[in-house]
Amino acid sequence: MTLNFGTIECYPDCFCEPHAGAGILFWSSGAYFLSASLLYFRTPRKTLEFEFWVFCNITLAISSFLFHATQTRTTLALDYASIVMTLIFFPLWTQMGKLSRRKKETIFYIVYISSWILFLQLGQVMRIGFSIVVFIISLIAVRQEAVRFRSHGYLQAAVVLSVLSFFLFLLEETRWACDKASFFQAHALWHMGSATALYLYGRWRFSHHSLR
Repeated sequence: MTLNFGTIECYPDCFCEPHAGAGILFWSSGAYFLSASLLYFRTPRKTLEFEFWVFCNITLAISSFLFHATQTRTTLALDYASIVMTLIFFPLWTQMGKLSRRKKETIFYIVYISSWILFLQLGQVMRIGFSIVVFIISLIAVRQEAVRFRSHGYLQAAVVLSVLSFFLFLLEETRWACDKASFFQAHALWHMGSATALYLYGRWRFSHHSLR
């Protein structure tokens, strides 16, 4: 197996930014930092699960900044891996059960690195397809949680925002919504919408409405 760390196969035609490190797509990545910070300071009970979740959100922010600053295949795969890890975090956490912190950290990093390596190998169509499958699985998991535990406005808003934001993500990734000359980009709205959804979901899950 040969890993390709260099140029993305569709570069520059598959991106709406005129060049790396410029424009709203780069700066809107900060929405993930903002949502993670707000969630951290507004959640009084900081469990191990909560700490991992905030770390996952910050990792997503860093990977998004890195990709939009460099636009290389390496950082693109890292960005996708961070998205997938965020989507599967809670189902994965549930499966890890009562394992020790060290074991959970090890599993987390193994899955993360494996996802990164996988996305290094996938082409654009397969990357998008894989992300769609994972997103659908995450929605099913959230629905099961909503059935088992009391739903709430935070959760409902998070799901609606997630679906709308992911739709915008797909529009930009498939080049249906892209204007390099425009300040407003579908992908930037994906950043801000999904960051808000992560915050709202975190507020629900780590409040008295969750399975805590």
